[in-house]
Amino acid sequence: MSACGAKEKTSGVEGDYIHAGDVVYQVQLSRLLNSAALAFDESALGQEHYAQAFTFVDFLLGSAGEKYRLRFLEFLRNTYRGKGAPPQFFDALQLKGPEVESEWLAWVKAQAAAAK
Repeated sequence: MSACGAKEKTSGVEGDYIHAGDVVYQVQLSRLLNSAALAFDESALGQEHYAQAFTFVDFLLGSAGEKYRLRFLEFLRNTYRGKGAPPQFFDALQLKGPEVESEWLAWVKAQAAAAK
């Protein structure tokens, strides 16, 4: 285990975990939604943060069909108005909690399997 409590392994994706060198992080929507800008640019897992964000936005804008698209676009408009915190995200998508996370992760795994 590393100093931050993460498992150690080589690079890649396994289950709900991202492996980058010696560090392994569990993919969590709450962590992604609460990431500061520095987590993307100055973190050892910066590229993984970008990949997670890209797949999540892709999932919400179309890969989940119309289920989340319009509500996500409304959230983006509200973000521009200064209402873009995680609680507003869940309100805009009409979710009681991060249940969208399991759908997103299943979609990501399906995309990764199809790409092999």
